[in-house]
Amino acid sequence: QCADCVAVEVIENDRNAGVFFVARGTPAHRFLELAGIKEMSKMNIRAKNGMKLIIATRSGRQDIIVAEMANSTKLSLGLPIDLNQADEEDLVSIKGIGPVTAKKILALRAQLRGFRDIRQLMQIDGIKEKKMMELQKKLYVEKRQP
Repeated sequence: QCADCVAVEVIENDRNAGVFFVARGTPAHRFLELAGIKEMSKMNIRAKNGMKLIIATRSGRQDIIVAEMANSTKLSLGLPIDLNQADEEDLVSIKGIGPVTAKKILALRAQLRGFRDIRQLMQIDGIKEKKMMELQKKLYVEKRQP
């Protein structure tokens, strides 16, 4: 791995071609070649962390869908996940969050209509500064568009 690498998952025709660690901003055709997909040289997509590229061949034509990796995949790779997108299963898979705390987090998220700041988790009993520091390694809050 490199210091500024990002993880990109590639799926081709319903088979997982793998997760690739490439320099941030690498053109997609470069890492798709690593996956054995050579026909995508005209793509103008650059790698970003947690990206998932789904390549489907239909009638001899390749289509590409840009999506996000599943939260479970991100967590298994050590990548943080967006707190506003996490479900109960995602949350309980994070060390320090059990089923009760996960339910409290989801209830608070519903009450707030989404988290605006990761530190809002400290409104939950049992989440103090020390736990907050650990959770910030696994969770983040995506900035909302105004």
